[in-house]
Amino acid sequence: MPGATGPCTVYPSGPEIPQTLLRIVIVFEAPVHAPLFARLRLRYDDGTAAMYALVQQELWSPDQRTLTLLLHPSRVKSGTVGHETLGRALRPGEGISLELDGRRRKRWHVVAEPWKAPSPERWVLQAVAACSAEPLCIDLVDPIDALSRDLIKVVAGQQPVPGRVSLARGERGWRFWPAEPWDAERDYRVYVHPRLENPCGDQVGEPLEHASGAGLGARRRSTVLPVAVLGA
Repeated sequence: MPGATGPCTVYPSGPEIPQTLLRIVIVFEAPVHAPLFARLRLRYDDGTAAMYALVQQELWSPDQRTLTLLLHPSRVKSGTVGHETLGRALRPGEGISLELDGRRRKRWHVVAEPWKAPSPERWVLQAVAACSAEPLCIDLVDPIDALSRDLIKVVAGQQPVPGRVSLARGERGWRFWPAEPWDAERDYRVYVHPRLENPCGDQVGEPLEHASGAGLGARRRSTVLPVAVLGA
């Protein structure tokens, strides 16, 4: 049919989301050139639509393959008019699905516990073997936003290390495959941009619900983590 879309991946990709979720990302296998908002629905398990849940704006990547949808920030953030009058669109203990053209593309279970802001100091980096091209795996502990994956960089000295990145385990894991084998003589480090976010809009050192002025110094600094290369 005109405007039909093909396969896609929806993020967050895990089975659960918090009631404070701010952002949903849809990545299509092929570019999409037709408006989609009117064809999208968030629907509760009882069959009713989540009214006034999404901002009526389509945020597309330059290649027209990635669409970002925002839940109304005024309903997500406590103390705002939207939150006080309508409440949050995501209701803890219930299921909610994203539909496109009446077809379910992703279902989540909503939980009350909020996700924590990214905390690189809590991450666990797995050591890599010298002379191998095995991936560097990082346990992020808490989910990050799918579009933030490239805000984590591997460098040697001051030079970025070329390679391929992917996310795993509901965006709780980050993996990097180097284009060339790891060299035990090089000083590899992971740089984490301060604007790394989770899908709730929490940045490193600055939760969305922070008190006024809190965390503003931390967000200006990158986090640097050493990479252990084993063997010679």
